[in-house]
Amino acid sequence: MEKLDDGYQLLYPDCVGKLIERSSSCSVSFAALSWIVLRLNYSQLRELSGIRFDLVRVDYPGRHFTIGAKYKDPSIDREFAIVTFVESLLNSVSCGEFLAFAIQNASWQKEIDRLTQ
Repeated sequence: MEKLDDGYQLLYPDCVGKLIERSSSCSVSFAALSWIVLRLNYSQLRELSGIRFDLVRVDYPGRHFTIGAKYKDPSIDREFAIVTFVESLLNSVSCGEFLAFAIQNASWQKEIDRLTQ
């Protein structure tokens, strides 16, 4: 988990708005965002190369987590490509793939608590 001031572009795709809203109080939302971040980091898309993704804690307005993009070259902005990838991911990957990821860690709420202290 990175701090907000570490040079991240914060991303708020509409398609995951409800997950972001509930990310600090709902372990399933937190797990879903973690899964999306993992998939972004292992994407083979050329448009996303040179970008590291993390789940980033934001303390305004209200505490929540969102997707943070850290660019090797901070002069670029690939928000459109990132959002397009997330939307495509949510529309094409089976629920089973997410569930397989989510059940690997039975303590999502503990992870939320650790990152919000």
